[in-house]
Amino acid sequence: MKLLNFRKNNKVNFLLYALAAITYFLSTGKNAIPITGWLAPIFIILFINSHPKKKVALPLVFLLIFSLFSIKWTGYIPAPFPIYQIVCFGYCLFIFLPYLLHGLLYKKNSFLTTLLAPLSVVAVEYAWSIFSPFSSWGVTAYSMLGSPELLQVLSITGVYGVSFVLYWLGSSVGYFVDNQFSINIIKKPALVVGTLLLLIFVYGNYRLHFHKAKSDAVKVAGITVTLSPASLIFHDIDYVSEVGKPITSFDQLFLDLYILNKVFSPDQKPKVQEWFRQTQDSLLQLTEREARNGAKIILWSEGNGVVLKEDEERFLKQISEVAKAHKIFLLAALNTKELGNKLSENKIVAFDQNGNKVFQYLKSNPVPGVENSVAGDKKVRTVQTPYGRIASVICFDADFPQMIRQASKSNADILLVPAYDWEDINPYHTYMSSLRGIENGFSVVRQASNGWSAAFDNRGRQLSGMDYNTAPEKVTISYVPTKASKTVYAIAGDWFALAAVAAWLLLIIWRIAFKRQLVIQPSHQYTGKAVAQV
Repeated sequence: MKLLNFRKNNKVNFLLYALAAITYFLSTGKNAIPITGWLAPIFIILFINSHPKKKVALPLVFLLIFSLFSIKWTGYIPAPFPIYQIVCFGYCLFIFLPYLLHGLLYKKNSFLTTLLAPLSVVAVEYAWSIFSPFSSWGVTAYSMLGSPELLQVLSITGVYGVSFVLYWLGSSVGYFVDNQFSINIIKKPALVVGTLLLLIFVYGNYRLHFHKAKSDAVKVAGITVTLSPASLIFHDIDYVSEVGKPITSFDQLFLDLYILNKVFSPDQKPKVQEWFRQTQDSLLQLTEREARNGAKIILWSEGNGVVLKEDEERFLKQISEVAKAHKIFLLAALNTKELGNKLSENKIVAFDQNGNKVFQYLKSNPVPGVENSVAGDKKVRTVQTPYGRIASVICFDADFPQMIRQASKSNADILLVPAYDWEDINPYHTYMSSLRGIENGFSVVRQASNGWSAAFDNRGRQLSGMDYNTAPEKVTISYVPTKASKTVYAIAGDWFALAAVAAWLLLIIWRIAFKRQLVIQPSHQYTGKAVAQV
């Protein structure tokens, strides 16, 4: 009985394409709706399977992905429009590849070929996170931030497990439809896919609701001081032509010195030092206040401690004295500028409760095309404290899963992330960092200028939050667990991605080089035998 005959039906093809477009648009980027993350691969694959001409269907799928991705991700990549479109085109080729391989190599009488799309997306996302300067940005798992039960699988597979599950469900539904939901054909494949989904959600619910890790909590304060209310020096800059778009006035001086590398005259220098000094004093005063209020760990937002290179030693001495006087672990985020040198030092300097400098870390991954700062050595710093082992990176660094795993290998309990965001990526970027905690089993505290600050436990549950744009005072107070829990990902790393890449290559070789497929006998009694076809 033909329940669903989609093939060569133009009205159904049009409907599937429309549903694919709607769900894909709603499943990616900021404010993604989790249910559409499940639905988009289903509708896209159903459209590819049902269309009689793959030479037409596949370009239409790429057009859908590229056009909607370009619209939805506007502002995420701070670049002029032509460069933005080139970046989008290149990235969309990667997104399109799993669908391309599915369209070319999938066979409706071979359930094994349903693995082409999920294995391809894992291979693509793994390669992207390793070789792309944007690392894990755009990975499918970030579209499922509203599905905490599903995200717990990251503790086993890393971000790639979510991608695999969503795409395999999509290709499996396509297989079930192609085979008219014939029980004799689909019962075992459906059992396999259904069991996998059940295990994932049972595991996720267990981690979230039944597995209670015993741990003390430490009071953590995140501090941000708003920068200049107006440029004190360069009033005549056309920022639309200089940086591509209008900017708010409080960012002007920062951009003058740190981005545009403007040089002021000697008589203007005292003005800059005075403004920097005001910011430094405000940071120290708020730090002392929160220490008196019981905070044991205090961090500043990215680059908030603006300072000229010649004044840095004096400022660091003050920071050390505050840490010692109040017996706190203080993570000072500095942006040190040497006049005339285009590259500033975007860094963190950590002080223990005795005022000793325990490490210094330069941001390892300055945002491509945006930041003029010295790149660090990509080695995550950690230090033992009375409140657990503390690790720290800066903002964009936290989007590099392989790099952050260094922290779990060093047995970190808490990851501190000073950050600086902009409106288009707020609060999306902060919630992205919560996935590093699920993967590695530690808590994450992210203090962001111009964005959403938050703390998360090692299950990704939010412990606190502060909106920079509405909070009268930019201070985030969190009570953070001091003990991490080991995860499979923390121990074994990208084992799942590597296994998927190996299986993907073998499957492609099997389909292309040998052109063979396994076809299960569609009889009422399964014989356990298979027919090999060319």
